[in-house]
Amino acid sequence: MAIWQYTFFIIPNNNVSLDNFSPIIDEEGLFNDNVYWSNKETHISFFEEIGNIIPKNKSWSQQIVLFGKENTNCIEVFNENEYVTSVSFRVDFRTDYSSILKQIVSFCLKKDLLLIDEELKVVPLDFEIINKCFEDRKRIWQR
Repeated sequence: MAIWQYTFFIIPNNNVSLDNFSPIIDEEGLFNDNVYWSNKETHISFFEEIGNIIPKNKSWSQQIVLFGKENTNCIEVFNENEYVTSVSFRVDFRTDYSSILKQIVSFCLKKDLLLIDEELKVVPLDFEIINKCFEDRKRIWQR
């Protein structure tokens, strides 16, 4: 991932709070977000309205429903037999991402989803808080 991008995991809010979230790490040391989706049996159609925010595109894999473009702002819905196994949301600082970010935050609030940042912390679903973090990070890579 490029320094001008930031990626979130999106998981269902299974009574997870900002204070008591403990990420599940797999044997390779990676965040195992499919555990959070495995009990939900969420069909990929749950994310169809994302197409109103970021256009749906063809993915390189049949197991990924891609909204946006792989190398910029996008949401990737990984699935097995059309049931969600993992979801990620990538923001590209080189673009005008504000509108997309606001709408994704709204979608997550409406659908009772959480954003998990690159440090595996639950992010408050508040555009201003998230955007401030982005602005700080943008200053670093623009130096």
